[in-house]
Amino acid sequence: MNPWIAKAVILAAMIVMVAIRALHGQRSRTVKVVKSRKGPLEVALLILAWLGFFVPLFWIASPLLSFADYPLRITPLLGGFACLVVGLWLFQRSHAHLGTNWSVTLQVREHHRLVTDGVYRHVRHPMYMALFLYSLGQLLVLPNWVAGPSYLVTFGILFALRIRAEEKMMLEEFGADYVAYMARTKRLVPRVLLSNPDITRPPWTSPRSRFGLRQRSCPTSRSAFATRAGLISHRALRGSRVLTSST
Repeated sequence: MNPWIAKAVILAAMIVMVAIRALHGQRSRTVKVVKSRKGPLEVALLILAWLGFFVPLFWIASPLLSFADYPLRITPLLGGFACLVVGLWLFQRSHAHLGTNWSVTLQVREHHRLVTDGVYRHVRHPMYMALFLYSLGQLLVLPNWVAGPSYLVTFGILFALRIRAEEKMMLEEFGADYVAYMARTKRLVPRVLLSNPDITRPPWTSPRSRFGLRQRSCPTSRSAFATRAGLISHRALRGSRVLTSST
């Protein structure tokens, strides 16, 4: 098959992706940011992910990656096209439900609210799921060993290094509401990927208080200990009296 079919498909998908993000990103920027965790690591991860996203453009425009080309097949092309379509649909729905609560980085905006309806009803990160589907579609559509997996690799690194910090930020912001939300949802795929028990525990609770145990000792235990100590001392006193009378 002509590789330009794959080039046309991925180019159209990239345009749709950028258009969705630009539209919703413009709306979000009108709302003030009140908290931000955009550190050097976060900046590096975003740059890495964007580089992986735009590698297909370099493959389309330049012959430098032609050494990694392989023949385009109909089956992976159709499978990849389906992943791209579903991924872009889920990407748009995720943005629509988040509204102005969305940020490209780890930020909390003014009047930020916890979204738990729509595509967020069963999974906490449908937008990440959408981007994984998109990156899988790119891998299947592009007949090139470099351009094909580029976004899957770079976005996978971003997800792995960001997800814990993101959920920790949400726990600190929404507290018990986010704990309850985590208890009834999965991160990416319903009924498949379980929540991390280390994250589901709120940062303000200890392992003992998590199970209803208090840090101070139990009054019952104290009284029992005092009773035993009194009994032992009474027996020792009686023994000393017997010893004294016998001598």
